[in-house]
Amino acid sequence: MRSVHDAVRLAAGLRGVTGSLKGLDLLTASERDVAVLASSGLSNHEIAARRGTSTRTVANQLASILQKTGASSRRALGRTSA
Repeated sequence: MRSVHDAVRLAAGLRGVTGSLKGLDLLTASERDVAVLASSGLSNHEIAARRGTSTRTVANQLASILQKTGASSRRALGRTSA
């Protein structure tokens, strides 16, 4: 199963966020989608438009993502380990 978790981390651009997979396991499918879009540099407004949700929903999802993954910012979501 570890390879599935690695694939999720790579797809979401979250390899360097934490040393464990625990935070990623806690993300919902929607949160993973938002994390991928945010890590690619899209604004909350752009993410909301793509997903058909409100900007406030995206902001709330990002807050949850940051808390669950331990990332300090949306920029940190896209960092990869060297």
